[in-house]
Amino acid sequence: MITIYTDLCILFGINVGAFCVILAFNIKELNGISFFILMLLYGFLTAPIFNYITMRRLNKINKNLYNDCNITKYIEEYQKVYKKNTQKVFDITFRISLSTGYINLGQFEKALELLENGKPKFKNNKIDTYNKIAYYNNLAIIYLQLNNLEKAREMIDKMKENINNSKLDKIKLEETELLYETRKIELELAKEKTLNNLENAKGLYLKLLENANKNNKKVYYNYKLAEIYKEFGDKEKEEKCFSYIIENGGDTYYVQKVKELMNK
Repeated sequence: MITIYTDLCILFGINVGAFCVILAFNIKELNGISFFILMLLYGFLTAPIFNYITMRRLNKINKNLYNDCNITKYIEEYQKVYKKNTQKVFDITFRISLSTGYINLGQFEKALELLENGKPKFKNNKIDTYNKIAYYNNLAIIYLQLNNLEKAREMIDKMKENINNSKLDKIKLEETELLYETRKIELELAKEKTLNNLENAKGLYLKLLENANKNNKKVYYNYKLAEIYKEFGDKEKEEKCFSYIIENGGDTYYVQKVKELMNK
């Protein structure tokens, strides 16, 4: 709260300062074009600062998910931002972020309702292309968890279609391709747990775990690996994954599932 208050004070101070610069000119002596130029400069001064402060807040909120696995707090903070959002252009971004929270809590029906509440209209730019892939990725996860494999396949195909037609930079392209490969393998496992599917999934999750720099991702990959080790009858590795999840998983769905499995 103190940080948010400080940010608002900074923004207020910049606005007052910029406005005083405008008042320093004798507005009565300004013609329409000069006044328009001054107001344009005012906008250029304040807009980047406002965006910077907004990004600072969102980064602090995301830390609850990525680092702390405090999903309840993450959702609470995002809901506050979402309710205050008056620009429809950001609506789908907030809904994708909130649905990610509900997925991590295991509230899949709620996440689905949030994403399907009004079909989003994506623009043909890099930001919306990435959002579109993230949107279909979350829907694929949800349908896999709800065992609706036909819909999951449909969402995964849409991910691939948008990745192929995208103009994302190299880093984002590699990230989205890995998301696609992960969902594709998860679909194959949901259909049939063959030795080949299990080995392919294990190899991918081990690679993802090695390169993961976010704690919530490490928790997820450990959970998926634990499922595979259980199929292989490797109790030692399964329990090692369980230990990591219990220690680092916060209030995620995966901690709940592990505790249920350990109590059986």
